[in-house]
Amino acid sequence: MTTPLKEWSEETILSMIKDKVQESLELDYKECPAIFPLTDKKKIELSKDVSAFANSAGGRIIYGIKENGQIPTEIDTGFDPNTLSKERLEQTINSNIHPRINELIIKQIDNCLTVTKV
Repeated sequence: MTTPLKEWSEETILSMIKDKVQESLELDYKECPAIFPLTDKKKIELSKDVSAFANSAGGRIIYGIKENGQIPTEIDTGFDPNTLSKERLEQTINSNIHPRINELIIKQIDNCLTVTKV
């Protein structure tokens, strides 16, 4: 995906689904239940996922996408951004990964999707 993260929108995600953009070493799809509700166990898993990307080539983790066989199939039901905000997600990651990841970017997208780039 060559579109800069700051320009991503719901259309970007829908295009990835339509084009069947497969997961790779630099792209991972996760359903909303992977981070919502954000329990202690999910905080650890989130931090492990982000840390793994940061310790390799980097990439994007997109929360809010259903997939089948590493191919995105649809946008998940989402979650209320007032309950799990971009700031809370960033705080969770930064408090569980040391040293902090300087290149961490989290973008909230329509339909309550969160895109994480490391």
